[in-house]
Amino acid sequence: MSQPYIFIYGTARLPCGLDEIEDQLQESVQPFAEVTGTGTGEAGWNIDLELETAEPLNHVLHKISEVIAGILPVTDYIKVELDVAGTKTPFNQLRDSLK
Repeated sequence: MSQPYIFIYGTARLPCGLDEIEDQLQESVQPFAEVTGTGTGEAGWNIDLELETAEPLNHVLHKISEVIAGILPVTDYIKVELDVAGTKTPFNQLRDSLK
């Protein structure tokens, strides 16, 4: 059985290096999840996380939301999408649902 995952995809211009965001996310989601990869390309950037178990999913989503919201301006929220175990959700919708 594979571990639950979260993929973060974005086309928003980042105000810092992707490795800085990776470090912030890793600090925030430990010990419930682990950043397993990042990448950039012509279409944008991505950050991959793997959850230890599905139980802390809401906690991990809150932490991801805090980190991304702390980095990107509100106007760029629509340029970020999360894929949580196959279900894609725009970041702005996820952020609103977590409030």
